[in-house]
Amino acid sequence: MSQPKATFSGLSPNQCAILIEHYNTQIAKVKADIETLKANAQICTIQKLKFSTDVNDILNFKESLVHKITSMNPKNSKIREIIVSSNKTMLINSSKNVLTKNWNFTYVDQGYKDQKVSNVLQLSSVGLFRCANFTPNGDFIVCGVSSNLLLIETSTGKVYAKHTLPFPVSNSCKNMEFIYNGTVCVLSLAPTIIGLFQLSGQFQSSLLVGHSSPITVFAISKDETSLVSGSENGSVVVWDWISRSILQTQTLDNSPVVSIFAFDEKSYCIGYSSGKIFIYNHILTRKLGEFSVPESLYFASKANKNEIITCTKDGSIKVWSIKNEKLSCKNTFIYNNLISAGISPSGNYLVTGSKDEMVALWDLEHGRKLFNIRLNTNSVIHIAHNPKNTSFLTSTSEGNINIWTYTLPSGNEMVTQQRILNIKSLLQ
Repeated sequence: MSQPKATFSGLSPNQCAILIEHYNTQIAKVKADIETLKANAQICTIQKLKFSTDVNDILNFKESLVHKITSMNPKNSKIREIIVSSNKTMLINSSKNVLTKNWNFTYVDQGYKDQKVSNVLQLSSVGLFRCANFTPNGDFIVCGVSSNLLLIETSTGKVYAKHTLPFPVSNSCKNMEFIYNGTVCVLSLAPTIIGLFQLSGQFQSSLLVGHSSPITVFAISKDETSLVSGSENGSVVVWDWISRSILQTQTLDNSPVVSIFAFDEKSYCIGYSSGKIFIYNHILTRKLGEFSVPESLYFASKANKNEIITCTKDGSIKVWSIKNEKLSCKNTFIYNNLISAGISPSGNYLVTGSKDEMVALWDLEHGRKLFNIRLNTNSVIHIAHNPKNTSFLTSTSEGNINIWTYTLPSGNEMVTQQRILNIKSLLQ
């Protein structure tokens, strides 16, 4: 497909909008072709590059259309509405009538100090941040949006590096993991591929292809030798990611896999939306335990030793104690419209997000809610906790990532850890 040609003279805003809609359709068709190519698990480099070039041609043409619309009458609200609703690669700064490419990073403080929590940084994009996480040392945030991977300094919000991914980030899988002390990032690419990307030195990638339905979640073993991924059709795959080969495939339940995490050094915990939770050895050849929660499962994670947390779609957050292969409920919280959650590194605190714009922090050990704040934004679709201090990020459906910091009661080990990090930074 050659780059589209058009004459802009005399075009009305409505005509421009029709052209933009037409090329949106073309972009969707090209992306569908890429999805078909991936599903066949035969990734042809030449074809892939051809599709990528076609998409870029269309986006470039689209960008010139937007510039034309803006130059015609930057103050026209109807034209502005066309730009905001139709263009996916630009960001509008409505107060200055200026088009800003790609990203906008601004410090904000929204006055939550009375609740011992403050919003210290906001990252915005027209594209949706599908996945984001802190690196193991907490110094950087890695964000996946569309076909871009951003490495952002946590303290300043500055982009340290930007890389182009071979495929767009998955819509169905939001988690992101790291291996080799954070030098390699692992995330899901839409919809059935897992990508490993080297962040240090030259940017390189390795792709794991083998799922027949969209990947929903994955986890890496504690010794970083294997990777387990689950999908919408219930299948679970164990990978030797170094050789990119499949070691084992199991379907433990027919509902979607919603959670996978390393339970200990040699076992995984696998949760299904049906409420069933399985514990298997690290290569999925031997079942070590099976449990069920009474409601449809949304999220499960390891807390302290022999304890797991479950979040179900009825709004229940429960802490379970596992002893002698029996599951007993230790604490229960109720939180309506819950759709996202993130666990603190100590396993003592859980941050949850909801459809109704609320974020809450729970003290799992003592069974209480520490704070509950309203973001005045859209649904909180993703949460990740900083592995080194008392901060976390929230990703919303409008394309924002907010980094929050909070204060815990005096004497808590996480507060001490944060102070040590601050002292170290002063000594450097």
